[in-house]
Amino acid sequence: MRSPAFWYAPIGATAIGLMPLTLVYGAAEALRRRLTKPEKPEIPVICVGNLTRRRCR
Repeated sequence: MRSPAFWYAPIGATAIGLMPLTLVYGAAEALRRRLTKPEKPEIPVICVGNLTRRRCR
């Protein structure tokens, strides 16, 4: 299996311009994780992921 060509493409101006926003987003997410408290439900919860019927070719 080959790796996609875009993995090795040069970084464009848009990506470089958006890099500072990734730092802001990462800091906000880290703060949110510190400030929120996990909640334990009283009854068991079953979490079901992707229910779409998509076939890979």
